[in-house]
Amino acid sequence: MSWTETNAREVAQDGYTTLSSVPKSVVARAVGMIRQDLSDDPPIESQLQSLRESFCPALRDRLAFLVGARMQRAVKAALHLPTNDELRLNGAQIAIRLPGDVGEPHIDGFHPINEEPCDTPDAILGIYLTDIGVPEDGALTVWPDARSVIADFARSHGGHPRRSDGDGLWRSIRDLRSKARPVLGPAGTAFLVHGATPHHNGLKATSGMRMAIFFRFYVPSHDSPERRVRDLLVSGGTDWGYLRRESEAVPARP
Repeated sequence: MSWTETNAREVAQDGYTTLSSVPKSVVARAVGMIRQDLSDDPPIESQLQSLRESFCPALRDRLAFLVGARMQRAVKAALHLPTNDELRLNGAQIAIRLPGDVGEPHIDGFHPINEEPCDTPDAILGIYLTDIGVPEDGALTVWPDARSVIADFARSHGGHPRRSDGDGLWRSIRDLRSKARPVLGPAGTAFLVHGATPHHNGLKATSGMRMAIFFRFYVPSHDSPERRVRDLLVSGGTDWGYLRRESEAVPARP
């Protein structure tokens, strides 16, 4: 999976970019594993919420065929990391959306109105396993224009943005709803989203299921998780270079 100057420009401007497609054989294998799980243990109404959130343990246990070296290279290029640097992959989410499902804008691992630890990933790699031709197919929807709101909020609240006016933050973001952008593409479309870019799944208004898989990547850091998340939010999805600048600022050992 290559990383081009166009990808770099798009992610700097918009906080996300579409990558080259995953082979059809990989998509077919993933969909087959999910459908096998569905047929072996058909969900009942009380199980639908967990089905919407994450599904198919067998697929989550076999990440190697989806997240290979080429995908990791693309993520490292986006994060300005040398190819030999370490990335931590925090599992995978098999996200199935059913007709009527819709999400609220959020940042993964960022909880502004409670005391849960923040664990925002540096980057999210998504792959559609079904065709997403129109927003009503349950398209992942990103909010590029909300990044400056996020950055201003994080700066104004110092090192503890999650303990402040989280409700006011999300109200400001929702005001930008008309500028949200759906990510569209056929099954196999891969896309990379900056961890601090607000996003949600759009309304699933068409029939059938939307299937997608999401991988969350973290750059290991010796700093506190709270500071790492604060710095990520302050970057606003516009500049991953702070990772490179911080590493360069560390004095070499004598």
